[in-house]
Amino acid sequence: MNNSEKKFLFNLLSAPSPTGFETEGQKVWVKYMKKYAQTVNNDAYGTAWATIKGKSTKSPVVMLEAHADEIGYIIKHIGKDGFLRLDRVGGSDAATGRGRRINLLGDKGPVKGIIGNTAIHLRKDSLGNEKAPKIYDLYVDIGASNPKEVEKLGLRVGHPAVYADEPEEFTKGKIVSRALDNRIGGFIIARVLSELSKMKTKCPST
Repeated sequence: MNNSEKKFLFNLLSAPSPTGFETEGQKVWVKYMKKYAQTVNNDAYGTAWATIKGKSTKSPVVMLEAHADEIGYIIKHIGKDGFLRLDRVGGSDAATGRGRRINLLGDKGPVKGIIGNTAIHLRKDSLGNEKAPKIYDLYVDIGASNPKEVEKLGLRVGHPAVYADEPEEFTKGKIVSRALDNRIGGFIIARVLSELSKMKTKCPST
């Protein structure tokens, strides 16, 4: 993977695209594919596709597919204290969410927050064992003290959020990032189509 390909992959992984809000990631993918595909399209549902035309009009069309979303959260409630309550989008695990930084995607742009949970000595069951948190046990602190301050930041119920983790090289040749499932699939498809654009194959590819 050369520097240009790595930059494309990291841009794709960095774009916040929780389920139902995939537009930002698709913009990155579409911009890249416009350099190689004869046609690039998208629809109102957030789906994007590109087509490399083949030499034959009678050959079958080869389709490569990957989902572009990522797990995340959605604002479910805004408390009188300015804390936000969340619901899951996709398979977000409440047990691994506490203490994590997130970006809330509001009307005025991303708002930073951190997921909190009840103090460890207060969340034990009747036997004295620590309880794994449920999603309704978590809250998000964005530095607001009341709903009015939350509103001024451009946030309301229904806005999505994703973890604030950015892609980075873990060890040489390996990376760690949120949204690798399955943004890496979209990256591979883009690279395959870019190579097919140079080969002039018989089959159209989408």
